This record gives sequence, structure tokens and C-alpha cells, in this order.
Amino acid sequence: MEKKLNEKQELEATFIKDWCLTVIDFIHSKFNVDKSFTEIHKDAFSEETKQRYLKELSPSIYLKGLRMAFNDTNEMAMDGSPVVQEELNKLLREKFGKDLITYSKKVQKKINKIKEVGKISNEDEYRLIISYIDSIHQDGSKGDELKLLDSLLLNWDK
Repeated sequence: MEKKLNEKQELEATFIKDWCLTVIDFIHSKFNVDKSFTEIHKDAFSEETKQRYLKELSPSIYLKGLRMAFNDTNEMAMDGSPVVQEELNKLLREKFGKDLITYSKKVQKKINKIKEVGKISNEDEYRLIISYIDSIHQDGSKGDELKLLDSLLLNWDK
């Protein structure tokens, strides 16, 4: 029996699909990636794959797999050079209002560690904080975090 996603699940699945296909297309355009690599990744987000999984699994299991693919795609994209990451982040911010940094668990851990220590220790951390601020500056709920990060930047500059 084929199961269907509810409206909320469908919105999440569509977002993940659109996001991941944007990242995959970007990676394909920037690097000499084998076409089969791109097609395999794109197939994971196809309507046929979705229907096949929903026939065999529950919608929540299907979404769990999509979330894993989302995280894997983002981590793969985070392995690019800072210049390529910034170009991809700009594209993602324009299209989705968020970027890789918003969703990266690795970055969140690094940001949290910097905030715990209370200071920026090197240029890599400085660049990370700058990129993170760019990704959250429009989020009204992050005002206190922005103030803290701005103060860390000011202390680094001194």
C-alpha cells in the first residue's frame, strides 16, 4: 500500500530536494565530477525514488533518509575551499535565505566552542565567525548571539 506524506512532511521533503539538487548542481558545475556521480545523487531525490520508498516504508522513515542525505550533501559541500563555499553559500542565501553554515553540525560545534572559550584564537575561527554572522544576521531570534559574536570580533581586532 502506497503511503502519502502529510502537508508538513511534503514541504520538508520538497525543501530538502530543492536544496540538495542546488548543491549537487553547483558542485557539478565547479568540479570535474563524473556525470554518473551527479545522476546517482539526483536520482535519490526523484519522484520515482520517493514513490518506491513510500510504497515500502512509512513517511517518517522516508523523511529520516532524506534528512540523512541532506546532512551528507551539506558536509560534502563543506569540504570545498573557503572561496567555493562562500560562492555556494551566496547562491543558497539568495535562493533559500540560509546557507551551509546554518545547517552544519560541525560548524555549530565549532561556534559553540568559541563562544564557551569566550575568544577567537586564530584566523580560521575569525573567518568562521564572520561567515556564521552573515548566515544568521537576518534571524531576529539570534540577536543575543549576534551581540556576543560581535564582541568576540571586536576583541579579536584589538
